[in-house]
Amino acid sequence: MNPLTLYGWALGVLLAGACVTFLAGLKTRRIGGLALVFATVGTALAFAASVLVFVHGTAQTAGSLFVVPGLGATLVVRLDYLSAFFLGVIALVSFLVTLYSQRYMLIPRFADLSPLGYYPVLLFFFAGTMSVVGMTDMFFFFIAWEFMTLASYALVIYDRKRNERLRAGFKYFLITHIATGLMLLGAIIIYVYGRTFSFEGMRATLQAIMGVHPWATHIALACFFIGFSTKAGILPFGDWLPDAYPAAPSPASAAFAGGMSKLGVYGIVRIFCEILPVSEYTKIWGMVIALFGTLSIFVGTMTAMMQDDSKRLLSFHVIGQVGYMFLGVGAGIYFMATYPAIALVALSAGLFHVLNNILYKSSLFLNAGSIFYKTGTRNLKNWRLGQADALDRSHGNHRVLQHRWCAAFQRFQQ
Repeated sequence: MNPLTLYGWALGVLLAGACVTFLAGLKTRRIGGLALVFATVGTALAFAASVLVFVHGTAQTAGSLFVVPGLGATLVVRLDYLSAFFLGVIALVSFLVTLYSQRYMLIPRFADLSPLGYYPVLLFFFAGTMSVVGMTDMFFFFIAWEFMTLASYALVIYDRKRNERLRAGFKYFLITHIATGLMLLGAIIIYVYGRTFSFEGMRATLQAIMGVHPWATHIALACFFIGFSTKAGILPFGDWLPDAYPAAPSPASAAFAGGMSKLGVYGIVRIFCEILPVSEYTKIWGMVIALFGTLSIFVGTMTAMMQDDSKRLLSFHVIGQVGYMFLGVGAGIYFMATYPAIALVALSAGLFHVLNNILYKSSLFLNAGSIFYKTGTRNLKNWRLGQADALDRSHGNHRVLQHRWCAAFQRFQQ
């Protein structure tokens, strides 16, 4: 079967699930089960599409599905190896997050909150993240990007009765939309010279203007770099992340760490490896990407070590780990013009860590949610005290059992 057909059905099932779960108005447990059915089918179709791309190669629609009159923006869907890579891991995480939500969203803290504000938005968020990787035109890329951003904002402020959640949501909304505005500005700068938003057309435009308009080229690339770095959580642009991730329910935080932040890395690779021709510009911006990645590695990791809140610790750790991805990808972009073999190794290392981090970071956020589910706290000091008490009780039970075994042995000797 054509992977694009499966991909389209996957998005359709997830969007239909978002509408059905919202209109159903069922009880918490039932609406969660309904969302799980749609998520299972949708993510399975998306994962199958990803596998087919790796087996049979890149798939692209034969022509434009939709054209925006006057702008020349065309809706062309393409799944290449990079798209399939991100689509597969996002599909896997999306299924696990929905499955995990069945029990987690029943905790007393969410008892007075409507599940209609969570499950439909979660499915819509999954559809948004998956649609981003299939776009080949920057105009429609921004539409998919905005769907993902708005859905994630709704998940951040799900617990609207807590002011700190609302503040974190506002901060996230403001910073990420400024970043999106910068990305749009970068696309418009290129569009002015080439009158196209397609990835192939933007590459041809950059090839034509790099020598003639170097400052315009650098400004456009800087806008894209800041925009994608902000979504990825690279410091100092990712200042929103340590506030927004803890504010969202733990399953949503796992979905953010497993999909949304990594799409920032996807955008960097797509712009600087595909759209930007290999030149001195790749050396300059490869160095910039690697340096900001190194900064995030140091600051994010060191700050994580000082946190008591488990989700805030993991949020800073996300910043540090994305820094490793940017370091690898930046090094790869830097060496593309001079040492292609080294560039391939560096890019492969950066993307491999994307896969690695998606799997374990999502699991860590789910694990933090499990501890909160059992203890009612995210404070690591309180959890350690509770663990010590449990250990003391375990040792006490062990001593009682040992005393009984000794007494029984003495009676046996007599």
